[in-house]
Amino acid sequence: MSSSFDTDGGITVIETKLHGNPDMRRTVIGQVFSYASGIALMSVEELDDLWRMRSGADIISSFRPALPDEVEESELRTRIAENLKTGRLRLVIAVDAMTDELKRTVTYINGHSGGTFELLALELQRMKDGDVEILVPTVYGEESAAHKAAATAAVSGRATLY
Repeated sequence: MSSSFDTDGGITVIETKLHGNPDMRRTVIGQVFSYASGIALMSVEELDDLWRMRSGADIISSFRPALPDEVEESELRTRIAENLKTGRLRLVIAVDAMTDELKRTVTYINGHSGGTFELLALELQRMKDGDVEILVPTVYGEESAAHKAAATAAVSGRATLY
């Protein structure tokens, strides 16, 4: 499991599995939600401490070189704290080969969730041409997550924090 942040305070939890791993079938869904539930219970200070232990720097310092001028460090920290408080997370399952079951499950969960989280499946196919290797990404679940989030925000009058 790994996690990342964006300049809007969005929190992404990433679980990776190879196609041949038997956990790819159903266990991976439970794993990514287990990680998300642990992170969502943290305060921004606890998450910052964990980030510091793993990366050697606090979250904001990790962003400083790439932080746009219009984004204030205190505002970014506030956005991260709000996303933790509301459980607004982006969950990504990254695989080397997508299965129909995983696509179907991701679409189903997004279509029936309350719109506070976004679940995506990311297929990273490796292509090779001579000495050149590239990864070709394909994202699944993006449309159903965006549609559900927009519908939920319209009903409740909330703005998405991603």
